Amino acid sequence: MEQESREEQIEEKGRGFAADNASSGISRRSWMFMLIIFAAMIGLSFLTQWRSALPDASFHPLKPIGQRQTLAPDFTLPNLTGRLVRLADFRGQVVLLNFWATWCPPCRKEMPSMERLYQKFRDQGLVTLAVPTDRAREPVLEFMERYRLSFPALWDGEGSVAEQYQILGLPTSYLIDRRGFLVSAEVGARDWASTGAKDLISTLLAESPSLESGKPSRKPQPVIQIPPQPRKKKSGR
Repeated sequence: MEQESREEQIEEKGRGFAADNASSGISRRSWMFMLIIFAAMIGLSFLTQWRSALPDASFHPLKPIGQRQTLAPDFTLPNLTGRLVRLADFRGQVVLLNFWATWCPPCRKEMPSMERLYQKFRDQGLVTLAVPTDRAREPVLEFMERYRLSFPALWDGEGSVAEQYQILGLPTSYLIDRRGFLVSAEVGARDWASTGAKDLISTLLAESPSLESGKPSRKPQPVIQIPPQPRKKKSGR
């Protein structure tokens, strides 16, 4: 009986060791998984900072006007005061369409330079539309006020326009020419006040807004910002 009792104790200890080893194995796997995720996040952070520090050459080369084949998808979104804004209404002007978020460090880095670019070219026909991907308006309002941004922010609460433009990373900026065609997509922060950015916008502003012409116009087209006029009632006769 005593021998059987000892054998049972040994078996019980063996089962305990096996359980401890199994639990420690799970723990080690969990720690390894967490370390892999942490390393991936650090790598992504370094990549984002590296992309954010790229020089003027980071802008995509400008395609000739005849090689731009894709019209920018149209959309209508409210601004932060509730007024509806439609992309197609800016046909004839150059549009910088920026997708961003208040929690995005590279977005915060590039916004002041985007404001300077907008101030320089707004009277020549540049329109800047900022579409935040935040799910609450208050942080966006505070962000716009803190950075003193004068271009409009459009509210895409359901994320439908971000999905329409296939946004995978922030910030992402689309340049749209006067005819409404997509020129380029810039993923990552850019220095929009740099010489490269100014030359790019100047070239786009010098192009003709006509769909039939591929030649640059000699003079920049005037900026048209006319509110819709009320329709006159027909007088009955």
